[in-house]
Amino acid sequence: GIFRSGAVALPSHRVLEIAAGASLKALPPAAGRYLRDPPVRFGKKARIWTYTRCQDYGHSNLWDALVLIKNVVNVTLRGGGTIDGGGEVTYKEPPSNMGFPKPTKLIAVVSSRNVTVEGSGRKRLRLRRGGWISLLLNNATGAIVRDVKVDAQRDGVNVVSSTAVVIERCLVRGGSDDAIAIKTDAALGAVLEARDVVVRDSIVQS
Repeated sequence: GIFRSGAVALPSHRVLEIAAGASLKALPPAAGRYLRDPPVRFGKKARIWTYTRCQDYGHSNLWDALVLIKNVVNVTLRGGGTIDGGGEVTYKEPPSNMGFPKPTKLIAVVSSRNVTVEGSGRKRLRLRRGGWISLLLNNATGAIVRDVKVDAQRDGVNVVSSTAVVIERCLVRGGSDDAIAIKTDAALGAVLEARDVVVRDSIVQS
């Protein structure tokens, strides 16, 4: 069935399974439903961008995701079902006067170790209508993305400032921007290196 939810934040040593036939679907934004990065002041104006205006909103705001895996270890997100932004995860910068901005990411893995995102059995985990970034890995170490199907609106999988990452047996259909991007940025207040990233046995379309 379809399970509607706001932000799901996973703690360490947990497994979240989206079974085949099930769909985790984003609810519309409301008070307390999605996390927001703290505002940072640029000149006379406070904005909900972090650290730099030289990178875009989606990459600078790391917390606004349907599934947030942040500052944790040993977490698995798996299954043959679907994680669906449902039109509530946006690929555009929310207006500054919006009281409760829509999230911009389907899944964000931030400053975490040993995180696995994978299908189950012979079925891929499907990510659809993922907004700005369907799956973001920022400062992730030892992450595995396996047997995942991504139908992106904008970016598919972004591997940012991460090490020892494996993406395998995936089907990634990029949207209006990147399908798979490997890079660094300053979203965490420093430019961290990206290295030892392997993409194999996958189909990438953009």
